[in-house]
Amino acid sequence: MVFYIIINKNHMPAIMLLGVPKEQRTIKFTTALQQRVCGMDVLHLTENDVSPFFMPAEGPVGEIMILIAFFFDLPERTPEVRQLLVERLRDCTKKFCPDATLIECGYLPFDQTLGFARFAKPIE
Repeated sequence: MVFYIIINKNHMPAIMLLGVPKEQRTIKFTTALQQRVCGMDVLHLTENDVSPFFMPAEGPVGEIMILIAFFFDLPERTPEVRQLLVERLRDCTKKFCPDATLIECGYLPFDQTLGFARFAKPIE
């Protein structure tokens, strides 16, 4: 699968969500994701700069992976800011996908030191 994304001058991040059930891929969810990013003033982004993409995934049911791409290195995008962003996206996804058993959020290329957030339901 190949993705062509036009990057604008504002350093647009693409948010790819894998494993989100079709019935939960709503405009309301998309808008909430954009707002979670834009709500971080330090990023200087608008909703038009943030592009969430819901992608089909063949994996365990209930597991969601959120990948952030094209998140350019800028001085204000510190490890703390990056960590806060993945946590905000994880929490937003948890709200819209309450039955998810696992939600992981990180950056491409993956480097755990740049930020990583996980939610996992306890095994009963």
